[in-house]
Amino acid sequence: MKTKRLMICQSLSEAHIIKGRLNSEGIECFLANENSNSILPVFNSMCGLGIQVIVRDIDYEKAFKLLQESGTNK
Repeated sequence: MKTKRLMICQSLSEAHIIKGRLNSEGIECFLANENSNSILPVFNSMCGLGIQVIVRDIDYEKAFKLLQESGTNK
């Protein structure tokens, strides 16, 4: 299974809202850097890492359009 980064969130709450929205539409996803961002938020912000929302590459277009329609995707 190939995956692709959908977006980067700056806060854990934002990432969980996005994840919940995608899951409610049947799009499986997971969060990367979730724990390291909580431990070292300043470092991750400086490096531009943030919390990454990852989806399967076959779901990427659907997820991107869904977030774009809701005004969530940056």
